[in-house]
Amino acid sequence: ATIIAAIAFAPIGLSPDSTGEFCRSLFQVVSISLLLSWVLAVTVTPLAAVAILKGNTAEEASDPYGSRFYRNYRAFLSFCLARRKLVLAAVAAMTLASFAGFGFVDKSFFPASSTPMFTVDFWTEQGTGIEATLAEAGAMEEFLTAQPETESVASYAGEGALRFILTYTPGDPAANFGHLVVTARDSEGAEVLKEKLARFVAGNQPHLDPRIRSFAKGTGGGAKVQVRFLGKDPSALRRAADEAAKIYASDPDSVNIRNNWGRRTKVIRPELTDSVQLLGLSRLDLANALKMAFSGVNAGLYREGEKLLPIVARLPKQERGSVESLEDTQVWSDLNRRYIPLSQFVARIDTVAEDSLIYRINRMKAITVECDSGSGRPGALFERIRPAIEGVELPPGVEMEWGGEYENSMKAREGLMGMIPLGFLAIVVILVILFNGFRQPVIILLCLPLSVMGLTAGLLITGKSFDFMALLGFLSLAGMLIKNAIVLIDQIDLEMGEGKPALEAITDSGVSRVRPVMMASLTTVLGMIPLYFDVLFTAMAVTIMFGLTFATVLILLVVPVLYGEALKA
Repeated sequence: ATIIAAIAFAPIGLSPDSTGEFCRSLFQVVSISLLLSWVLAVTVTPLAAVAILKGNTAEEASDPYGSRFYRNYRAFLSFCLARRKLVLAAVAAMTLASFAGFGFVDKSFFPASSTPMFTVDFWTEQGTGIEATLAEAGAMEEFLTAQPETESVASYAGEGALRFILTYTPGDPAANFGHLVVTARDSEGAEVLKEKLARFVAGNQPHLDPRIRSFAKGTGGGAKVQVRFLGKDPSALRRAADEAAKIYASDPDSVNIRNNWGRRTKVIRPELTDSVQLLGLSRLDLANALKMAFSGVNAGLYREGEKLLPIVARLPKQERGSVESLEDTQVWSDLNRRYIPLSQFVARIDTVAEDSLIYRINRMKAITVECDSGSGRPGALFERIRPAIEGVELPPGVEMEWGGEYENSMKAREGLMGMIPLGFLAIVVILVILFNGFRQPVIILLCLPLSVMGLTAGLLITGKSFDFMALLGFLSLAGMLIKNAIVLIDQIDLEMGEGKPALEAITDSGVSRVRPVMMASLTTVLGMIPLYFDVLFTAMAVTIMFGLTFATVLILLVVPVLYGEALKA
């Protein structure tokens, strides 16, 4: 039974996904603890019992199962055994109802962290200089620093901070990208600061749409809800992304709506005449001249202590601050050995909009539209908008796939589900070897769905989401239930081996095993209480506490009833 309980955790440690690596220590610690507890149970416990417990003749003469609790349990168990088909039908109906009720449970991947830290990402217009982006970040930093809830603020322009925890992913470098890492004095202060910052930006920097986000627990990160469109035509991808953004915006719970391409950028595009070749010029010559005049070129490095600062050569600001000065740009011609103004070989100068940033996945252009849940329930938000997104008529050549928390969760569960059959097979083999038959293992395995009742009831009552840690708790719950069922069935077989009639053996075994089974479950439930107050493990604690409580009560009735039905007792 101890080995089976440890094997129930095996899919966690053997999962090849990153979440398996994140949770592997849980499997290792639990397995080692279970094996050590078994060693102590068969060595230290008997010695302590001999040394501490003393015999009492009066107590030995009395019936240990004569109290009211045992009499009531015996009477109810006999009632259920006399109406086996009715009891099994009622339990089956309750189990099916629990599966139906599970559809109302919110789903998520990993919960948000309770740490009093959060990040702020914002993007100015494409083409904005890094100095302007830094000024926007500085205004936010100045406001946050003046708030009493703030402990520290670090602002960045052009890129994020160095990765300092697993769940932190800095944004892609860009001159128009601003980033802040804010630390509050406590978690409540962090929530207050988020609201204050949102109001400040709306009133003083309305041209910005900051993405204010808490750190995540576990693996994953970024926006919770993401849909990705892939194809070759950027315009078609844009249209699909705009439709998705409209659907996001139609839900009042969606916040931080954006796509990773950003807005299109206005670009000045000179149209060259045929005389450019006669002048001995090429497009590369023109590009280098324009870069030298406006963006600047690296002319060298300046050493300041340990820093190497680039020396950028470009025209003075007053000469490069308007489009009119573009035609006066001088381009060097090697053929004529002189500078030639741009106006001599340019027919016209057009202003067009283009995508300055294009992401690709597997060599396919990919645009991602993302959003978060304002209420902190991304699973419910995803289920609401999913039918509408999947109902969008995609342009020809465009494919759609889900990303974000849904994609991370599916990858983690695929890795986990790939290991579950191996663990289940190992459990079945051990059960068959233990009982030298198939009847008892089948009865034990039929009891596993009973835990769904407690799982559904617990998550709905407490309002917790069924996240990845809750899934791990559900798997470990199977090992605990099998362990309890083994204790009960082994006692039934033992008493039947002593010559008792089947029905009497089942009833007496249930009465004699009710206390150890309930005590084992009760100690496990009490041990889960501290984890309930931890953000990462709270859903797992609820799953185990409620699932084990419901299933233990039902196992003490269902296992005897199933065994009685199998024996036709």
